[in-house]
Amino acid sequence: MSVELRIKGLRSAINEKYPGLSTEVIAKTHDDDLQTYIQTQYVLNNHPDANIFFYAGAGVYGGIRAICESNRRDQIMVFAYDLYDEARKYLNEGTLIPLALYQDPYNQGYSAVKIIICYTGKALNQIFTN
Repeated sequence: MSVELRIKGLRSAINEKYPGLSTEVIAKTHDDDLQTYIQTQYVLNNHPDANIFFYAGAGVYGGIRAICESNRRDQIMVFAYDLYDEARKYLNEGTLIPLALYQDPYNQGYSAVKIIICYTGKALNQIFTN
């Protein structure tokens, strides 16, 4: 659901702020690196004008791999959610990925528990690990 909302938000912002831009291809890769690799190769081969890739979920590494294997790496920018180790390299280098939105899932969960404890004034009786 969050991936669909991210895509909807992206399209809405593009239509509102940049009406001359178009979102040509939306591919569902089910957060899978292999599917993302295959779909990215398809887009690279069949849409030569595509120069921005937005990965709204996991599977970013597959897309990055396909782009790096292509002869168009220097012509493409990638925007991604979450900061996986594979993506962090390109973000730190300042190549390929100029921006990644990092959600920090560990601290999201940790903060939620702290808020519950502060709100109720009591510690949790049970510890949940999965």
